[in-house]
Amino acid sequence: MKSFSSLRMLVAAAVVIVAALLVVPFVTSMPAAQTNPAQTQPVPESRPMLAATTQPSTQAHTDATPAGLIVVHQANFGAWRYIAVKGADNAGMSSTGVRIGPDDTSATVTFDENSLNGSRSYVDANRKLLSKVTAYGGQTDVSVVFRTYMPVADFRNFYQKYGMKPDQTRIRIIDEDPHTSKTPTNEVYQPYYTMSIGPTPGTADPLSETEIERNFLQLKTRFPLISLKGVFYTHALVDAKQLPAIAADPQVLFVDVTPAIVRNDLAIAGVQGADKVVVETHAYSVFWQIEHNGFDTIQ
Repeated sequence: MKSFSSLRMLVAAAVVIVAALLVVPFVTSMPAAQTNPAQTQPVPESRPMLAATTQPSTQAHTDATPAGLIVVHQANFGAWRYIAVKGADNAGMSSTGVRIGPDDTSATVTFDENSLNGSRSYVDANRKLLSKVTAYGGQTDVSVVFRTYMPVADFRNFYQKYGMKPDQTRIRIIDEDPHTSKTPTNEVYQPYYTMSIGPTPGTADPLSETEIERNFLQLKTRFPLISLKGVFYTHALVDAKQLPAIAADPQVLFVDVTPAIVRNDLAIAGVQGADKVVVETHAYSVFWQIEHNGFDTIQ
């Protein structure tokens, strides 16, 4: 999707896993998902932070808007904010593989992704909003960030337990070569790779085993000492009544429910088709923070 710099989506890292991975259509009122490639670890961007709130403020968005974009609505919730736009420069594909046309409204949620405290605030804000989204009822799309790497087999059980409908799942691969360069402040292995995988077409399997094996082996021919650590993030459709149980699961760090809040806020603002607006979040970057700062740094 074309968008201005402060709202940029995934940024390519040093090596891109060269493969197009199939993402099946979301079973919801949102547009059907399209093919989405595997991607390397995104680079979070810095944002100023405010205290978390559950109601939006009227603070103006300070980013310049390109001529090819029309701001439909925006709001600031303190720990996070969003801007909804449409226009020629908005057309393209979302990070979850949803096609967006020039006349379609889409929204981007931002927070201080480059800060551990900013990530803590975002997690706390989503936890406070969970009961509100649960009360909305019906099916809702959420992002789930795990506390650490989850084995693929355990992830399949997780999905079945909560009746989730898969969309996109991210798996961490790490180069275990001790000669790989390390950053001065990070003693864990570098670089990180993110494999973005969709479900198995025509089945209830949330991950395509064939795609996992094919892309892992393809990467391994170039980097023989890589290891597949496990799932760290997933985006899915789920019955809202399951949200408290998912959030309480000891394997889950937090559930990002901001898309439902954004659509509700857009509906209140009178935006036509608010329930079908594609909402992008960068929930996965919270895992990047705990991965680099310690898995117990956000409780």
